Amino acid sequence: MKRFLLRVTLLAAIAVAVLALLLVLQQESDTPTASAQEGDRLLAWVGNGASPGEHSANNPGQLVYMFPSGDIQPVMDVPPQSSRVIPCGGQATSPDGEHFAFFIGLDRGTLYLMSGADTINTLDEDFHTLGCTGPDAFQYSPDGSRFAVLDYTETPADETFPATGRLRLGDTASASVTESFENVTAFALGDERLAFIGLFENAEGEATEAGAFLVEDGTEREVSTFFAGEECRFTSGEVGIAEGDRLVSLMGQRCRREGQIVTEWQLYMVDPESRSAMLAGAERAATGQLLLVRQLQQRLPGSERDNVSLHRAGRPDGEFGVSGQRQPGRHQRQHAGTP
Repeated sequence: MKRFLLRVTLLAAIAVAVLALLLVLQQESDTPTASAQEGDRLLAWVGNGASPGEHSANNPGQLVYMFPSGDIQPVMDVPPQSSRVIPCGGQATSPDGEHFAFFIGLDRGTLYLMSGADTINTLDEDFHTLGCTGPDAFQYSPDGSRFAVLDYTETPADETFPATGRLRLGDTASASVTESFENVTAFALGDERLAFIGLFENAEGEATEAGAFLVEDGTEREVSTFFAGEECRFTSGEVGIAEGDRLVSLMGQRCRREGQIVTEWQLYMVDPESRSAMLAGAERAATGQLLLVRQLQQRLPGSERDNVSLHRAGRPDGEFGVSGQRQPGRHQRQHAGTP
C-alpha cells in the first residue's frame, strides 16, 4: 500500500480562485527531492472570491486534488456557510504520514480525519474550532495508533476561563472515538498512557481545584490534586509525560495580592506510583507583563533537565498561551488560554 506524507502550506488567491488550504501529499521516499514525483498531489480549497475566506456563504467551493499535470480531481464540496478550512493544529498529520485531521465550518463545524489519499472520515459534526487551535491541539500517539482532541462547548471569555471541554480519545485506524473525559483543560498522549488535567469549580464558578489524571489499559485514576491559593483561581494548566513514567504539570492561577491582580505559576513533578507531587519551581508576574518560565527548567532535578522544557510564549493575560515540549521525542500540548 502506498504511503503519503502531508505538508501544510497557505497560498494567496489567484484571480477568482480561493486557495485557503494547500496540502502536499507526497509519496514517501528515502531520497526526497524538490521536483514533482509520480503520485504527488495538492489538496486545495478552491472557490470564487477576492481572497481566501472571502467567498459566497452559499457556495464556499470545493476541496480538490491538483496534480503536476494540471489536472484537477474533486474531493468533496465544502458545506454552505463555512468560512474556515484549516488543519487541526500544528501536528494534524500522523507520525506515519497516513492520516490528516482538518476542520471545516465557522466557530463550530465538522472535524474530519483523512486516511491515505482517498478516505475522509467524519470524527465530529459539532466541533468547536478552538479545539484545533495550537500546535498540539490534535495529538497522535507516537506510534500513530491513537489520537486525542479536546472539544469545547462554547467560546470562552476572560470571565469564564479556564477553557475546559470534553477530551476525546480514539482509534486512528477505524477513525472512531473510544473514550471521553469531561472538564479537561490540557492533555498529553503516549503510546500506552493518556495524561490530562481536569479542573473543578467552586460554588462561585471559579476553578479552585485541579487534578492530574492518568489513563492506562482503559483505567482512569487521579494521581495528584492541586488547590489554588487563597484569593486565587486556576486559569490554565499544562501536562507532559516525562521519562521514568513521571508527569510534569505547570499550573497557572490568577490571584489578588495587595490590591493587584497577579499571575502565579507552579511547576510540579508528579509521581503516579506514590500519587505525590513535588513543587519544582514557582514564578509570579503582574498581569499583562511578559513572562518566561523557561528558567524553571533549571530548578528541576538534574536527571530531568535535558528532558523537559517549559516556556512562556506571550502575555499571561490569555492572549498567548503556555507551551511545553519534551526533549527528545514526545511532545506536550500548547493550550491557548490564560493566565
